[in-house]
Amino acid sequence: MKLINDILTDKFRKAALSAYPPLEQESDLPIELVPSTQDKFGHYQFNSSMKFAKLLGATPRQIAQSIEKSLDLHHEGQPMIEKLEIAGPGFINITLSPLFLSQYAKQLYAIRIWGFHSHRRSSASSSTFPLQIRPKRCM
Repeated sequence: MKLINDILTDKFRKAALSAYPPLEQESDLPIELVPSTQDKFGHYQFNSSMKFAKLLGATPRQIAQSIEKSLDLHHEGQPMIEKLEIAGPGFINITLSPLFLSQYAKQLYAIRIWGFHSHRRSSASSSTFPLQIRPKRCM
């Protein structure tokens, strides 16, 4: 199971390359994604727009706007990112979907308790996070 930071880093790398194909020339594309320092800024913050500005000759805010438009907000068919907000010169504040966080936590719990990764169900009605953990009722 991939860490949330790794999933987001991959998404932002793909969005940056989609918005700015010349970045493919860079051998080490600097993707800086960090946990937010304050709740009001969401869960994570993408800070690479300033670095990309030097490479691309555009303003960091323009770069952030283009990346935002190219970003896939879903993970495995489910909404992952609830809100994106461009702040200051070109930071992108990222708020994750409560549904995504809940399902992610359930999968982590299952791995921790039972030591396995759940497998997808083949039925069309199954969710992308098929393992449903229901607490036992106490009498």
